[in-house]
Amino acid sequence: MYYKMQDELDYTLQYQNWHKDNAELKNYDIKIWKQLIDLHNILPQKKDAKILELGCGMGRFLMVLRDLEFTNTKGIDFNREFIK
Repeated sequence: MYYKMQDELDYTLQYQNWHKDNAELKNYDIKIWKQLIDLHNILPQKKDAKILELGCGMGRFLMVLRDLEFTNTKGIDFNREFIK
């Protein structure tokens, strides 16, 4: 299944700063995740559903899930620098 992305979603900043971590990028990532969640309506209804993110990087998607009151989230990444 393919989805057409909204025109206002611009990943340029993410691609340019893929491995950088600063407040501006963090806020931008969180904004993008929230827009994607709203656009695709892909999250479970139950807030205690088990959610595992493989390749979670710095955990930004998990932060968004927690902001949305999901209580049973975990992330796995092979890069130890990301999961400090």
